[in-house]
Amino acid sequence: MKSNPEWRTTRIQGLNPDEFCVLLSPLLDDSIAHGFNMLLRLVSEYRSETNRFDQAGEALFGILSRENKLLAVGGLNRNPYTDEPSTGRVRRVYVHSAFRRLGLGAAITNAVMVEAKALGYPALVLRAPESAFEFYESQGFERVLDVEPITHRKEM
Repeated sequence: MKSNPEWRTTRIQGLNPDEFCVLLSPLLDDSIAHGFNMLLRLVSEYRSETNRFDQAGEALFGILSRENKLLAVGGLNRNPYTDEPSTGRVRRVYVHSAFRRLGLGAAITNAVMVEAKALGYPALVLRAPESAFEFYESQGFERVLDVEPITHRKEM
């Protein structure tokens, strides 16, 4: 997984809900302050065990600073909005506002794509806010029109 001297990409797994919330807290606060609620959903789903990215074909990644502070997060699920289990879905990607445009979003997305390819997913889909369209398109995703709840797709 991609890293540099300032940060490293790692898989997040095996944390109880309290540990997970402590790790995620600064990132969650930043996302709320910037009007994004995807991490509120991530915490809620993790606590309720609805989605912990721990099923077959799933993974959750984080980028940690040298001080082990979570700077970015993103995950891979089987697409829950289709009966087609061979499609992966990029979920809950967020980079702390103080660390944007440093390659962390690309590193998280790359970790998800590498995992998806290793798991044999032929394609990935996602739903992104319009402010993130340019980023995902720079990562090779193509815009999808008129297919809810998908904004982008990438063939693996």
